[in-house]
Amino acid sequence: MSFKEIPVHAIIVHHRGFDLLDLAVKSLLESRDTALEIIVVSNNCQEPFPDVVRDADHVHLVVSNVSLGFSEANNFGVRWARQHLGEAGYYYFVNNDTESTPDALAIMVAALEEDEKAAVAGPQLRILGYRDHLNSLGLQVTEDAWGWDEGIGLHLDEYGELPPRREVLGITGSALLMDAKTFQDVRGWTELYDFYFEDIDLCIKAWEKDRSVLIVPEALVYHQISATMTEDEAGAARKNFFFWRNRLLLAFVHWPRPLLWKLLKWVVPEAYRRPRAEAVLQRNAWHGALKRLPKCLWERFRMRRRYSWQHFLHPKDSVPVITLPGMQPPPPEEISPEENTTDMPQAGIQIPAETWETVRTDGGEALGGQRVLVVGCAPMPGEKARMTYAPGTRTWQMAKPLAEAGHTVCIAALRIPGTYDPEDLEDLDAHAVGSTKRDGIPVFSLPWELGGRPEMLAGLVEAFQPDVLVGASAYPSRLAAALAGENPVWVDLFGDPMAEAQARAGVTGEDDMLAYAELMKPMLERADAFSTVSEAQRYAAIGQLGLYGRLNRQTLGQELVHCLPLAAEGLDEMTHGDQEQAIAGENDFVVLWSGGFNTWCDVETLFKGLEIALAENPSIRFIATGGAIPGHDEKTYENFVAQTQASEHAKRYTLLGMLPTPSADRYLARADLAVVTEKPIYERALGSSGRVVRWLACGLPAVCSATSEIGRTVGEEALGWTYPPGDAEALGRRILEAAADRDELRQRGENGRRYAEKELTYKATAQPLLDWVPNASRVGDVLPAHWVLRSQWEADRSEMEWAKEEAANVSQLLTETTETLHTTRKELGDIHQSRMWSLWMGYFAFRQALTAPLRWLRR
Repeated sequence: MSFKEIPVHAIIVHHRGFDLLDLAVKSLLESRDTALEIIVVSNNCQEPFPDVVRDADHVHLVVSNVSLGFSEANNFGVRWARQHLGEAGYYYFVNNDTESTPDALAIMVAALEEDEKAAVAGPQLRILGYRDHLNSLGLQVTEDAWGWDEGIGLHLDEYGELPPRREVLGITGSALLMDAKTFQDVRGWTELYDFYFEDIDLCIKAWEKDRSVLIVPEALVYHQISATMTEDEAGAARKNFFFWRNRLLLAFVHWPRPLLWKLLKWVVPEAYRRPRAEAVLQRNAWHGALKRLPKCLWERFRMRRRYSWQHFLHPKDSVPVITLPGMQPPPPEEISPEENTTDMPQAGIQIPAETWETVRTDGGEALGGQRVLVVGCAPMPGEKARMTYAPGTRTWQMAKPLAEAGHTVCIAALRIPGTYDPEDLEDLDAHAVGSTKRDGIPVFSLPWELGGRPEMLAGLVEAFQPDVLVGASAYPSRLAAALAGENPVWVDLFGDPMAEAQARAGVTGEDDMLAYAELMKPMLERADAFSTVSEAQRYAAIGQLGLYGRLNRQTLGQELVHCLPLAAEGLDEMTHGDQEQAIAGENDFVVLWSGGFNTWCDVETLFKGLEIALAENPSIRFIATGGAIPGHDEKTYENFVAQTQASEHAKRYTLLGMLPTPSADRYLARADLAVVTEKPIYERALGSSGRVVRWLACGLPAVCSATSEIGRTVGEEALGWTYPPGDAEALGRRILEAAADRDELRQRGENGRRYAEKELTYKATAQPLLDWVPNASRVGDVLPAHWVLRSQWEADRSEMEWAKEEAANVSQLLTETTETLHTTRKELGDIHQSRMWSLWMGYFAFRQALTAPLRWLRR
């Protein structure tokens, strides 16, 4: 079998996952009997690339600096390949988390060559890390547009004999081979779905062109399920939102009209007849689908009306229960050493008991005071990593002062996805637990996935036997509350999660507050003390505790919520670098933006203000050492990049994206002025700004919007300048003032340094925590459980009352409509019996009789 004359272009869309991409490309390069070219589409990737991508023959890197949806990124790769590599015989769309066997591609090409009708082929997919478990033998879809992979999660023995090569409705986009001519005929991937269901859409479009879709089980590819997806509550809710919305989009485009009406009869009650609290996701998905209805109708208009694929649809409610291997970890004695080295972080993590031996109560070093388990995030300041996010800094801010106060501290830090290069973790497997010491504090570096699996850390609690648990930032605090048992626990809300949800909704256009509410619920119900980043947020948290019944007679007079402002330390070693000097000349006035472009960033005001300053002062240059925040907000940065590229001063904007902390610090050391622009929203009013605190600690004056408490402090204490939120003219003038008066600039920078040394050290900001830990105890209020039950009952009763009211309204409307119908029918009856109606009908019949001969002659 040889198809070396038929060019195959493999398209791999890559956003993150260094090791995954390395494996995917290397395995593809071993494909036999194919003329293969590999196009890696860097979809706003902020990570380095494996050597094989940069250096190997027949591998081409195509870069998109903005985040594209899956369909758009694949189309982008195809367009590039057609322009630079010529026409292909086949396109092979394959995920970056796959491992291909050497013969898989050639077998699929042969299958399509042998079947003149077939245009799409897919392999037998098995789960990477569980190689004897199936991932997909083709896509199955129900009449109500739910889809799943045939055989997913089943052991080969459990599934039984594999089926022969056969026609199926669809092939998963994880590994999909398509005839190039058919791909062009169907106008490529439909850029409608963002993520999920676009592969079903593509296969149905092939069926509509009278071409078929084949599953080829003898071709074998391994796939790591959801390897690059965010698995926290917000990420999971987002994923479910896409599932719900995109099934509707798929039906709007492809379902025959009778089946579409039937589906709508099923869907609308799911969204509107259930209690509001239970149907938030469905309603948001429904509204999201309606927003894209015009695009759906356009796609439907362009579609050929052929439904030869309809017989593949399964009945409603026939989706099987899917259990991935390792979701219920087997007992340790059933796991061999080979099986324990799994590639699936979310399925079957096993943590040996000896991992925690260094902190065991009877063997670990006890320093005195309370035994405090701090659950936070990594990387922390000073670690070798791509970047350090604020939750990592917050973890060290809370742990270090506790250790310095004489307590025995242990840190369990969840590794934020995408923050480490593989070499940063040395020989540590990406899904394993690392153990080290930092300033004498034992630190366990944990996979992020363990944040949702507290039972996996029971061994740490048993070994360390903490007296107190402390959470640092919201997601780890939820884990701390779950691990606390009967021990007192302090949780750190670290900015208001609900306000953050609102800010994110403003960027994404979709309301997904439910996940954030679920994140807060266990913390508000269980914790004994809380911390916030501002006094404004402190009062907001008190109100939230009141809603959860925590303001009761048992807590009367107790200080439940404390303000721990953000802090910054250890920033004295930042130096210039030759690269930074080359970007900014000696006489240039450098305005710096550092940190990510988050949902609260007002990039429109930032750009307009900078344009004013750049136009008036030619020595001003702007440098940004921050970029998009993968999985959270990628649109804000994209919008800013697009604006700067269209500027007449584009060459004076230097946008570097996310940099490792040491590199970013060298730019910070070179900067003359920093700037941050904030939207006037609750997230900012209740929150703080870690970058501003860092600038102050470095003696770098800043221009801030007077939105947050720290921003107002900058203006009130003459630590920099402030401007009214949204006022681009004022922002531009503040930058020009700072550039024109270097003496005032230096003075305000020194004011900021002195303020940070006094007010923003770890010890100063953590004082409420230091006061609480020595005498920490359970709050002892027992009313919340009863109150919450009553609250739920009240909420259910409210929903019932609302439903009754809606039913009454509908009944009233129906009665009125019926009465109107009867009245209309009576009036029509009176008209039909009137003399005028009889005369008119007689005239009409007479006229028809006179004109009939003329009509006959015309024919």
